[in-house]
Amino acid sequence: MMRSNEKGEVIVTMGNVSYNLAINDEYVEFLLKITSPDESVFFNEETFSIDVQSSPEHKDKLRRYSEFLRKFSEMRLEAISEAKSQGSMDKRISEISAFIKELKSE
Repeated sequence: MMRSNEKGEVIVTMGNVSYNLAINDEYVEFLLKITSPDESVFFNEETFSIDVQSSPEHKDKLRRYSEFLRKFSEMRLEAISEAKSQGSMDKRISEISAFIKELKSE
């Protein structure tokens, strides 16, 4: 859930953890969480929804954050799915190395 405080700072709550995006350390933790390639890290529909009790003066800012984070979340899931369909990283490195070796021998 996303909301703003009295200062207009954006606060995102994921599960039982809240991240104030105006506080550097919390922002870094939030970024690490949402960019994780671990598919078990999941964001449900509510994660980036705007708290209806948020101040009207901050709604536009919250809406922009919400739209961006929803799109990013979709792109992240697509990237994870694509990576899974291509096999493990070790397998891909092995295939690339074999391809390079083949090119060098020609």
